[in-house]
Amino acid sequence: MAEDSSRPAQPVRPPPTFGRKVHKHGQVFSDMSGAMLKALLDDTLDPAYAEAAERKKAVAGAERTEQPRRRWLRRRETTLVVVGLVLAGLLVGIAYQNAARQAPSERLARNELTAKVVDQQAYVGKLQSQSETLAASVNAARDKLLTESAAGSQLLESLNALETASAQSKVTGPGVVITVSDPKPAEGNDPVGGKTQAPAINTLITDRDLQRVVNALWEGGAEAIAVNGQRLGPTTAIRQAGGAVLVDFLPVASPYKVEAIGPDNKMQTTFASSEVGRRLSTYRSVYQAGLSIDTSDKLTLKPALPPTAQVATPIGKGAK
Repeated sequence: MAEDSSRPAQPVRPPPTFGRKVHKHGQVFSDMSGAMLKALLDDTLDPAYAEAAERKKAVAGAERTEQPRRRWLRRRETTLVVVGLVLAGLLVGIAYQNAARQAPSERLARNELTAKVVDQQAYVGKLQSQSETLAASVNAARDKLLTESAAGSQLLESLNALETASAQSKVTGPGVVITVSDPKPAEGNDPVGGKTQAPAINTLITDRDLQRVVNALWEGGAEAIAVNGQRLGPTTAIRQAGGAVLVDFLPVASPYKVEAIGPDNKMQTTFASSEVGRRLSTYRSVYQAGLSIDTSDKLTLKPALPPTAQVATPIGKGAK
């Protein structure tokens, strides 16, 4: 059947958009997608990030508030340190000046004491020389009287033997000389007073060291021994009082010269193999202490100090 051409044409409708709208440029956006994009643009950070940002701002504000106080505390600490260093420098300077002023007076006092000691030692030596001269005169007169008779000569022979045993007679013969001394101090280690550093106490030569040296020489066959010129007898003691070494109650000082008359080879060997010989050798190597052993073809040792009489018994007729 033919269509009626007299009826007007129906407009053509576009296809349904199902809730979508068409942009004027032809771009189509979903209503739901647009809402999500708008929410994303309006609220770019979630609450956790926003809270962290707020905390950071609060901390930054607190730090800006504390910065002036911190700077003040830091300046205060720096000022205190500077003041402390200045005070310490002043104290060191005052101590240095005091030490520098006292050094000459201490040196002068030490020199005066040293001079007095030297004078007294010279005086004692002079008295000893006079005593030896008088003793020699007495012995000569005694010997002259005793040799006038046979009985006197026999008595003189016994007397000489006793004097030799008690170190009351001069002895001459070959032997050895052992010299020991304290370690040398470090010179001029004090820039103020120029003082020297004393050696360690345990490296100084003591009375026991000298006793062991003497005993080693006796063991090696020594017949007579003297320490710094002081002859050793049967009752002679080597001891220490304070910092001084005494031989028969007379002070001796380093270096200590030990002279022994006897078989030199045997005495050297015995001393070198003894405990004190090895220890003094170690002191010489480690602490620079003095130790030397020399032989001599002729040593002369003077008599020891005369002993004090303890008991006396009268003899002969009419003795009381």
